[in-house]
Amino acid sequence: MISKSESWSSNQPSNSERINNLDRVIAEGLIVRNTLFLNFGNATDLSEGQACILTALSPEVALADNPEACPPTVLPLWMAFLVHRLSEGVSAAGWPAFSVGFAKTLRRIYTLTDDKHLWTDADWDHQSFLACSIFLRLVAPRAGHSLTIVNDALWLCGRAANGHKNGSMPLDAEWEATRRLAQFAKETAQKEALAADPQLFLSLESFSKARAANGPWAAASTAEAATSRMGSFGIALGVADAASDAASGSGFNWHLIANDLLASFDARCAELER
Repeated sequence: MISKSESWSSNQPSNSERINNLDRVIAEGLIVRNTLFLNFGNATDLSEGQACILTALSPEVALADNPEACPPTVLPLWMAFLVHRLSEGVSAAGWPAFSVGFAKTLRRIYTLTDDKHLWTDADWDHQSFLACSIFLRLVAPRAGHSLTIVNDALWLCGRAANGHKNGSMPLDAEWEATRRLAQFAKETAQKEALAADPQLFLSLESFSKARAANGPWAAASTAEAATSRMGSFGIALGVADAASDAASGSGFNWHLIANDLLASFDARCAELER
C-alpha cells in the first residue's frame, strides 16, 4: 500500500529516522488522514508515497495494515490506536496542521527518551489518563443521570494522571467499584432506550445510532471504558468510540481533542526539559 521510504537504514529504523520520514512526508504534501484498512475496500485513490502519521513513522504498520504492529518504542499501543481514531475524526483540511504539531511534539518526546532518558513509560501512562479525562469532560454535558459516574471516573483518572507526582494512585478496588457502577448505569440507560424503541438493536449501525441518541447511555459507556483498565483497546477504542457516540448529537469536536492532547504532551515535555 505504502512504499517503504528509502531513508530507512534497516528493518528497524531509529526513532530519529522515523520522525525525519514523517517530517519529509508532511513537507512534500503527502500526509493524509488514514491509509489503514483500505485494502479491504480495494482502495485505489492513494498516490505513491502518501502516508498517514502511523505509516510514515512505522513501516511495520504499513506492511501489517494494522496499528497493532507499531513498535512500543515508537508509540505505545493505546496511542497508536488513538492516532488512528483521530485520523478518522479530524477533517481532511485540519489533518495537515495536526500532523505538523504532532511531529514537533513527538520529536521532543524522542529527544527526551533517546537522548536524555527522561520520558518514561510512566509519562505515557500519565498521558493515557489525561486522554481519558478529555473524553469524559466532553461527554459530561449530555450525561444526564450518568453524570455522577462520569464525575467519579474523572476523579479516578485525575488521581492516576497525577500519581507520578504525589504517589497517590487509585487502588484496583476503586477502579473496579467505579467500573461496576458505570456498567450498571450503561445497562440501565440501554434498557430504557430499548423499551422506547424495540427496533433499535437490529444492526450494529442502529445500535450505534441508538447510543448516540442517548447521552446517559453513551456517557456511562465512556466511563466504563475509562475505568476498565483494558489498556490500549480500552482507552483508544472503547473510550473514543463511546464518547463520539455520546457527543455526536451536539457536534463532536475532534479538533479540540487533538489540540488538547498535543497541549498535554507539550506541557509534560516542558516540565522535563527544565
